[in-house]
Amino acid sequence: SSLMQILELYFQLCSIEADVRAVSLIGATLANGGRNVFTGERVLSKGSTQNMLSLMFSCGMYDYSGHWAFEVGLPAKSGVSGVIMAVLPNVGSFAMWSPPLDSYGNSVRGVNFTKRILTSGRGHLRHPFSSQGTRSYHTGCTGMDSQGIRSYHTGSTNRTSQLTSLVLKLARRVRK
Repeated sequence: SSLMQILELYFQLCSIEADVRAVSLIGATLANGGRNVFTGERVLSKGSTQNMLSLMFSCGMYDYSGHWAFEVGLPAKSGVSGVIMAVLPNVGSFAMWSPPLDSYGNSVRGVNFTKRILTSGRGHLRHPFSSQGTRSYHTGCTGMDSQGIRSYHTGSTNRTSQLTSLVLKLARRVRK
């Protein structure tokens, strides 16, 4: 490939438009081992899913990724639009959009909001949301945008319900 072809692909990938529902669905698919949570269809191989989550964990939050790994402990991806998508493998995903960025290029509110969720619910990879509940591939996804809070579910597990209720509770508090 020529340099121009590589740059063209990069610019196209950076120009994808998605709302928080779509972003949280992408995250839920990753949390669900590469299966779409609404259709059950495998859209990513297990190997690709594992690789994506590893990359998100190691560098998805730009130069803040090392701090994020220790403080938050979840695979996540931020974008310079102000979006953050966080994935709790085998549990669920949430996404938020809030444009003010910190010096690393991550959403200030998104980083703080995610830290608050995990402080309230013990969601760090070292401290799963629940040691009980079924290991189900049904995953919920929750998103928050400038228009309000949105929640989407297929099936339920104790851990997914716990995550969703925590996100919604904190989001309502933050919006007041």
